[in-house]
Amino acid sequence: MTKSSPRLIDAYEEILAKLAKMLELADQGLWDQFFSQPTAILTNQKLMAFVHETRTLEKDEQVEAHRLLSNIIDAQQTIKDLLMRRRDELAMLIESAKLQESRGGLGQVIHSDTYDLKDLYRHRRS
Repeated sequence: MTKSSPRLIDAYEEILAKLAKMLELADQGLWDQFFSQPTAILTNQKLMAFVHETRTLEKDEQVEAHRLLSNIIDAQQTIKDLLMRRRDELAMLIESAKLQESRGGLGQVIHSDTYDLKDLYRHRRS
């Protein structure tokens, strides 16, 4: 076992825990809290330093590192997917507001796929 390899696994676990918190906030639609999370976890300097220092891991550590890295990649992809979905929802809201405004003003009922204020603050993904 190399001296720094346990710290490498710890760094992976720390990143995964922070990503899990971000995923939970995104999943609940708590976007203000989501964006207030430190983004340093995505480019964790401590992790990068350990990766460069650590050339080899023991077999059991390699298995654990592989599992953690797979989970990190999955969590990052899920967060990216949720952000893309939210971006699309916001684009539809903007388009809806433009359509309403072009037809005589905001707040008037028109026949189209419009959203209302509660849609801005969804708390669950569909």
